[in-house]
Amino acid sequence: MADEIAKQTLLNRVKEQGEAVRRLKAAQADKTQGYREQSDINVELESLNNDFANVSYVCGWWPTSKDTELFDKLNVICNDELARWPYLNRWHVNMKSFTQEERLAFPLAEAPFTSLAEKIDLLKITLYVTKDMLDKKVRQSVACKQSCHKLLQHCEKQVFDFSS
Repeated sequence: MADEIAKQTLLNRVKEQGEAVRRLKAAQADKTQGYREQSDINVELESLNNDFANVSYVCGWWPTSKDTELFDKLNVICNDELARWPYLNRWHVNMKSFTQEERLAFPLAEAPFTSLAEKIDLLKITLYVTKDMLDKKVRQSVACKQSCHKLLQHCEKQVFDFSS
């Protein structure tokens, strides 16, 4: 039963990463896409910072897939330059302490979402990136998706070997 839940979680993560890769590639291909000013993202980051003043994670007191989603979005644009926002920076430092595999294993966030979790869905981070940053993020997302596939294959092999 636990193996089936872990497998389903990994399958969901692979699906999420695939969707992220598709969105990034679509943004990369859209030559007419307008880029927003850095000051726009600063306003959004300030708002996130204020939200993190009273919680440790996006959905409250434990990490979820929404934390992974925000972490991935912020890595596209911030390059660890979050010192201006102390609460957001605290969260980011904490998230960096997890490996990519651990972040992918966080449980899926469940509705009803917190207001902070809802903000994550509204962030339009891809509008803030340069072509080089977007190319890099596509490569990272593809690598992450491949890592998820390998982990899933490893888990399936372990289950098969165990049941034989």
